[in-house]
Amino acid sequence: MAVSLGSSPDDVTIQVGSNRFVGWQNVTISRSCESMPNNWSLTASAEFLQGAALAGTRPGQSCLIYIGSDLVITGKIDRRSIPIDARNHQVTLSGRGITRNLVDCSADLLNDPGIRGGQINGANALDVATKLCKAYGITARSGVSDLGIAIPSFQVPLGETPYQIIESVARYAGYLVYEDVFGRLVLDRIGTSQHASGFTLPGNVEAINGERSVDGRFSTYVVVYSGVDQTADLGGLANRRATILDDTLGEYRVRIIVSEQIAPTPAGQQTIDNDAIAKQRANWEKARRIGRSQGASITCDSWRDRQG
Repeated sequence: MAVSLGSSPDDVTIQVGSNRFVGWQNVTISRSCESMPNNWSLTASAEFLQGAALAGTRPGQSCLIYIGSDLVITGKIDRRSIPIDARNHQVTLSGRGITRNLVDCSADLLNDPGIRGGQINGANALDVATKLCKAYGITARSGVSDLGIAIPSFQVPLGETPYQIIESVARYAGYLVYEDVFGRLVLDRIGTSQHASGFTLPGNVEAINGERSVDGRFSTYVVVYSGVDQTADLGGLANRRATILDDTLGEYRVRIIVSEQIAPTPAGQQTIDNDAIAKQRANWEKARRIGRSQGASITCDSWRDRQG
């Protein structure tokens, strides 16, 4: 059944073509600043199956997901399933944001002249993302003006996905990679804006679970130049770029990171302090893992804060 937006500011609606559907029994909408693509799942009762418009929805169609009048995901329908048992007859639509092609597909190194053969030169993180997104009609943008230093030479391996490559370069530049509501790939850093209401218990928090962990942390972070230690006979430091310690862990756990710096600075280009960048990369990994070891999962009573 095709419907218009409901009066509730929290009605979840999917628009497919000119039709909008509301009245879902179960809704899942997932967005993250640390992963992509955005994803969603909507389940309706059997009555919805009787509507010709909804019955005509199919995998591969473009769609827009709204909460009230707010667009939250621009994507595609990936799957349509019809679960039936003794008590229920339902229809479930699920899908992801349009950056799904960057996660599912290989980087197009065969047809795009900008990256044919997999060689990218003198490109910063946004340049690399823009080149790799182009084949799939996706826009890449940066949330900050600092685009990082240009990578002197970057060889894209055949078969790797655009997201694998972009996320690797983003770590090198200290970016987060995620998808915005319009389906664009975003390179950004940690923000400073705050939720207007905050989370309070009692208040808008229905459940909360705090967690401390050590399984993702390490005492020693070593950044190396090459994943194959061909210079081992020259001494332990020949392949080593930077070493950072976390003295708060209390046990020896080492994490070796192959640097995303693909090649040293060519003659005539801006001089890059490779050791300083390697140290920055190790510190970023250490800080990220310490942050993730202190988490909280919060269930609140609304999609919205007090400012809507």
